[in-house]
Amino acid sequence: MLLKLRRKKLLLRLGVLLLALIVIPLVVMLVQSVRMWRVTGNVLGLMDGGYFAVAADEVDSYRYKLVKSEDDCKMLIAVYYYAKRAERLEWCAERCMANGFKGSNVMIGLALGRSLAGRDDDALVVLDLLLQKDSSNSEAMLHMAEILLKKRQNDQAGKFFMKAARLAPKDTAILSAALKFFIGVRDWQRARELADYVRALDAPSYALKLHAARALIGAGDTVGAESLKEQVLLQVKGNQQLKNKLILSFPDLFKPFSFMPVVPQKPGG
Repeated sequence: MLLKLRRKKLLLRLGVLLLALIVIPLVVMLVQSVRMWRVTGNVLGLMDGGYFAVAADEVDSYRYKLVKSEDDCKMLIAVYYYAKRAERLEWCAERCMANGFKGSNVMIGLALGRSLAGRDDDALVVLDLLLQKDSSNSEAMLHMAEILLKKRQNDQAGKFFMKAARLAPKDTAILSAALKFFIGVRDWQRARELADYVRALDAPSYALKLHAARALIGAGDTVGAESLKEQVLLQVKGNQQLKNKLILSFPDLFKPFSFMPVVPQKPGG
């Protein structure tokens, strides 16, 4: 009887120990997952608010864990890029690649890290390798154009800006960068083509529409430019503060007297 009792106690202890060995790691994993989820949520919120440096500081101590997930790699690359942390960005991209994540966003992150560190030629090599694998990668072309522009190779930069825009005529970031470039170098033929892409969009931003209006004026299409300007003014009607901001940003497109000071409303008035 005593032997049976001891055996039951032993089995019970073994059962408890086995349960602990199973449950404790699961609890630890759950706690870590919740913590990572909170960190990710905080970082994305900071990014949305434009607090890139704070976001980079927030994520820094968790970077070794975050590079083990492809989605988190993407987030880390975005955080370090917008915070202009060149060393961290390059480290992140290299670690993500070592963990088997070799998508285009990781290679672009590696290139941008090297470019931020002042190694533009190394960055161009990475982007060129990516484009050899995927010749239709418009984002890689955009960054190739921007780096070439930084190196003052305007002709080459223009070719990549145009290739990127033609591959992704609905990508507003590419259209904006390309429009600014071709307006700056007064290449009105290409600027006009990009302005037509903007006019075909469902809901381009006010600034993008006004950049397109500038391009149309340069190309001699004042009617088309006026149409875009009227669309913008109609959309911001009733918001004089936003209207003033646009007028100050595009003084060449608006008459001086169209600017109206915004008078603060008195409480209860």
